Parts: sequence; C-alpha cells; structure tokens
Amino acid sequence: MTTLTLADLTPRQRDVADLYRQGFSAKYIAERLHLSKRTVETHMWHIYAKYNVHSRDALIETLRGEHDGDY
Repeated sequence: MTTLTLADLTPRQRDVADLYRQGFSAKYIAERLHLSKRTVETHMWHIYAKYNVHSRDALIETLRGEHDGDY
C-alpha cells in the first residue's frame, strides 16, 4: 500500500486541506480562497478519496500526523 504525503495533493488541495484541518467550514474556505463552496466540496471529496478516509476527524488526524500544520 502506498503512503500519501501532502506533496501528492495539488497546490489548491493543500490550501483547502490546511484550512479544513484548522476547522474552517467549506463556506469560509470558499470565501477565503475566492472559490465557490461547491468547488471546495469537490476538492475535499478528492482529498478524502486520495487519503482513503471517510470522516472529517479521520482526515484531520491524518493531516495533523503528517506535518502538524507547517506546509
């Protein structure tokens, strides 16, 4: 099984994932990054799929464990 790193995400997915990891909502992330809420949700769907996680808590734990926020 291949282990993913943040480098496997696109730059925009990393931006979205960082804000998501900090607990911000899709609406807030969309406003902050000048995207539609639906675009943020699509990025999140792809991130969940890449990391093979099925909940916000699981994704946040995975992201925190990887770099503890310094990306």
